Amino acid sequence: SCYAYLLRCYGKYNEAINLQTKIYKWRKEFIIVPTKPEAPPPPTEEEIRREKAKQKLLDDWDEEIDGPKPVPEVVKEEPKEITNSGIHQLISECLIELSANHLLLGEYAKGNSYAKAAVKMRKTIYKDCVVNSYLAEALYWRGEGYRLLGDMERARQNHDDALDLRKRTLGKDHPAFGRSQYALAGILCNKGFYEEAEAL
Repeated sequence: SCYAYLLRCYGKYNEAINLQTKIYKWRKEFIIVPTKPEAPPPPTEEEIRREKAKQKLLDDWDEEIDGPKPVPEVVKEEPKEITNSGIHQLISECLIELSANHLLLGEYAKGNSYAKAAVKMRKTIYKDCVVNSYLAEALYWRGEGYRLLGDMERARQNHDDALDLRKRTLGKDHPAFGRSQYALAGILCNKGFYEEAEAL
């Protein structure tokens, strides 16, 4: 994954895409996402009868040695929520990288589709903590996709959201915050909002 990132940095977008596609497939195949285990079949009446008889013998034997035991409190355990298969932070990273490479290669529609998938996945992953820099990164690339496709209104909305999240999570001195400022300012200039752009 790091090598694929370096290929992108050196402008070798096709090689980066090929490698990142392989990584994406490997991660989808080998990353085990926790799921709710299947419930065992209910015991038969004969099994219940035998278990009760066995337990009674053990309890009688324990009482002879230690005296009567206190009745334990039964705590019902709630089943854990099922995690959607194929949804994982490392898989979403592949989507981000594929988006960036396709956009830089000039394949805007394809790059934007990967960015959309990354936003959707990260919203699912971080549904209990929506204020985070990972979602901001996905929104940034989706914004770039819309900008390159000429949809300035959607581009502005995504970059505005990314800027807000990066400000709240990373701070104004972080380079990622600066990239979001630059991207949003460019869109505002394109729409003729020069004073708003200058304020950024």
